[in-house]
Amino acid sequence: MNQWLIIAVLIVFMGFWLLKCVRQVGTTDTPVQAVKTRFAKPDKAVPSGLCFILWPFEGLKLFPTGQYDLSYQILRGLYSKKSGEMSSQRMEVKIGVYFRWPRVDREYSFPVPVSEQETSPKEQLATNWGRVLGKELLLKAYYRLPIKNLLKADIEEFGKFFENTVLGAVRHRMSERTSEECRESQPEIEEEIKNYLLSEEGNPFFEVGIPKECLDIELSSVKFPDETEKAWEKPEIKAREAEAAMSEKKAISLRLEAYIEKGVSKEIAGLIVGGVEGQAMTIEQLRDLKILEKIGNL
Repeated sequence: MNQWLIIAVLIVFMGFWLLKCVRQVGTTDTPVQAVKTRFAKPDKAVPSGLCFILWPFEGLKLFPTGQYDLSYQILRGLYSKKSGEMSSQRMEVKIGVYFRWPRVDREYSFPVPVSEQETSPKEQLATNWGRVLGKELLLKAYYRLPIKNLLKADIEEFGKFFENTVLGAVRHRMSERTSEECRESQPEIEEEIKNYLLSEEGNPFFEVGIPKECLDIELSSVKFPDETEKAWEKPEIKAREAEAAMSEKKAISLRLEAYIEKGVSKEIAGLIVGGVEGQAMTIEQLRDLKILEKIGNL
C-alpha cells in the first residue's frame, strides 16, 4: 500500500514538474519571444512557441514583439545655429520614438567593433555597421535593460528610461544646424539622431541592443517664434501671389484669343475678358455701354 502511495505521489509530482517545465512562449493575442535563463543568467534566446526548461533551475524572461510608441517635447532651451546675419533662433519640437525588440530568427544592422589595424583614425570615427543575429541582441537587452517584467511594464517606464538620451540627441543635432535647415531638413536630421542613438556607447538604445531596423525617429513639429514664422511666410506669400497673377494673366490671354477667333472685335473681347480694372464686363454692361455710345453720337 505504501509503495503504491509513493508511486502515486511521484506521478503527481512529475506531472506538476512537467507542467512547470513545458512553457508556451507567447500566444496569438500576445506574441512574445523570450530569453532562457539558467541559475538567473541568460542562456539563449527562444522564439514564440513551446519551450522546455529545467524548472526551477531555468526560467524565461519574455520580450513582447509589438511596437512601443514614445512621445517627447522640448519647449525651451533649444536654439538653432547662428547663420550669417540671422542670430540663433529659439525652437520648439515634438519627437516621436518608435522601437521594437529584434526577432531571434533574423539578422540586423548594428554597430560592431572596428579593428585599429584595418582602418585609419578617420574611419574609426564613423559608425561601422555589421550584421548581428537578433538572438544576440536580445541577450544584450537581458543584461542591460533595468525593467524586469516587460509584459506588465507601463510605457512611462520606457519613456523615462530613454528620455535623457533622446532629448540630448535632439538638442545636440539640431543646435548644429541653422533655423532654415531645422525647418527644411527634418528627414535628414531624424536619420542623424537615429544613428547617434544607435552608435554611441552609453546610450540606452545601443546598450540594450536595439538594431537600426527596429528604431524610427519622427520630428512631428518644429516651431519657431511668431515673428520668425511670419518672416518666412512673407516671401512664400509673395511667391504664391506672383504665381497666381501669372496664371490669371495667361488665362485671360487664352480667353481673349478664343473670342477673337469667334469673330468678336478685339475691343469688345477685351471688355468681355478684362473689363474695367480687371473685372470682366457682363452682357448687360456691354449693352448699356453701346446704348450710351449711341446716345453720345446723337
